[in-house]
Amino acid sequence: MRLSEISELILKNKEGIIRVIENAKDVTINGITYKRLTNLDQFRQSVNKLDEAALFPNLIRFIKELPSFSMTPNTLDFSPADFIKFERLARQLFDLVSELAFTINETLPEQNEEFINIKLPPSANNFSSLSKFFRDLDKAFAPILDIGGSATVEGFEPGSKWINIVVGASLAISTSASLAWSGAVIAKKIQEFRMQDEAIRSMGLKNDFISALKEGQEKQMKLFIDAETGAICKATGKEYTTEEINRIKLSIETFGELIIKGTEVHPSLTAPEEVRNLFPKDIPFNLIESKTKKLEQNNLRENGQE
Repeated sequence: MRLSEISELILKNKEGIIRVIENAKDVTINGITYKRLTNLDQFRQSVNKLDEAALFPNLIRFIKELPSFSMTPNTLDFSPADFIKFERLARQLFDLVSELAFTINETLPEQNEEFINIKLPPSANNFSSLSKFFRDLDKAFAPILDIGGSATVEGFEPGSKWINIVVGASLAISTSASLAWSGAVIAKKIQEFRMQDEAIRSMGLKNDFISALKEGQEKQMKLFIDAETGAICKATGKEYTTEEINRIKLSIETFGELIIKGTEVHPSLTAPEEVRNLFPKDIPFNLIESKTKKLEQNNLRENGQE
């Protein structure tokens, strides 16, 4: 997990750690004063999320060993001694993760919604492969320049293989996301074609049949790329020249090849949810679907032709 993701995880979950303490209330039962804690479900969820990131495992282990953690009620009454132990551990975890998030944020370059984060593939591990990777990125982002965007490398995230790229305002961001999504669609088709090739070879069929299959795959791939390109052109509302259209096609092909190699394309962590959903982030290949199908379905609904 990269530093920026750890910081985001902490920011999403630290309030769930401290809120349960801050909202504690005194209750008297049979003349004995207890501390009533609510929102324990959120506390347990936040602790588990931090544990998944392997943050402060020893401290979290002590918290998980508390009897209240393994219980299911969202509200529990604590004896004074039990509350003191619970509060000490919860506040210690809150303070540690808060300090860690602050340190990370001081280390990382500040981002805004115009950023895109790209993870290098595992194969980019020497000067030659790095050089090719950046040439491919240049081809992949070329269409962004045609709509007034940019593709400026802002820097590497410390301690990782992630690059921070500034592409520009909302149209450049959405078009970058569409290119990456279309690339993921093509990557899925490439994998499907490879599986077909393996199946055909295992059957021992003649070379003529294999050649015919290859030719059919190439025609299908061209149709897919043309469809994805058309959808992107329509979405931007720009009149494209033949040269610009060819750059979009090359970009989609290049993104597909990069994604197959392990490249990831993510929006800025500060991007709103609707922007994040435009990117093929964390979506398995088998669930990637061409957005051209969705456009067609939406058009049919609008025209009452379901």
